[in-house]
Order: sequence, then structure tokens, then C-alpha cells
Amino acid sequence: APGRSRRFEPYYSSGFLSLQHALNDAILARETGGALRPPSAYGVPFPVPAYQHSVFFDFAGNLIGILAIFSLLVPLSSLLRSVVLEREQRLKEQLLIMGTAPPAYYTSLLATSAAAFLLISAVCAAEIGLSCYTHSDGALVLLLFL
Repeated sequence: APGRSRRFEPYYSSGFLSLQHALNDAILARETGGALRPPSAYGVPFPVPAYQHSVFFDFAGNLIGILAIFSLLVPLSSLLRSVVLEREQRLKEQLLIMGTAPPAYYTSLLATSAAAFLLISAVCAAEIGLSCYTHSDGALVLLLFL
């Protein structure tokens, strides 16, 4: 439902506003000696922009975190699989025998894993940034997933 909340209305109809107005009158009369007449009480709700309530996010809002975790499980499992396969096939030892420097080997592992995680993080940040965090900076949303 578009528009602002109507939670402020019980304040006006409960009688508390009349009590507040009477106390303000008494305090003002005592402090000024009755020289000033207080203005009559009225109220206007604080202006808020109109909004659209999305029922989809009421139901799917709790699942967005699980979606992000599941999307990060795929590259994590492939990373673990590649480490296990490398140990089984002894690829590191073969590369070292061929003359590959250890920092180059570890840098290649880091680069391939970081590329996969960065791609998944960018997709999650784009998906959630465009749907939930529409007023947030995209770089901050991406930083959330890194």
C-alpha cells in the first residue's frame, strides 16, 4: 500500500495531546505572567516520500542470505576439489621439477580462486544491489560480499 504510516493517529485521539496542551498553557502562563497567549495545538505528520511495499521481500527477504551463501559454496567446493586433485596427481611436484618457481605456483592458485570468488561476488552484489540495496553505493555492496 503506498503512502505513509497511520501510526501517529492514536496520539491525536488518545487525549494525550489535550493534556500536553493544558500543561503547555499552564507553564507559559506562569513563566510569562499571562502576557502571551499560546497557539492552538495542531499536528502534521513528518513528511515522508511515498513508497511501495513489496510483498515479495516479506517472503523472500530471509532467503537472500541463504542464496548468497549457496552461491559461494560452488566455487569453494571446486577450490577444494582442485586442491585434492592436485595432491592426488602430484602436480606441484611435477611443476617444481620442470623449474616453476614456488611463488608462481601459489600465485596461480590464488589468482584462479580469487577470479572465481570475485565473479560470484560481483553477481551477488549486482543482484542484491539492484533489488534490496537500491540506494546504496554499488562498491559498498560489492565490499559486503568480498
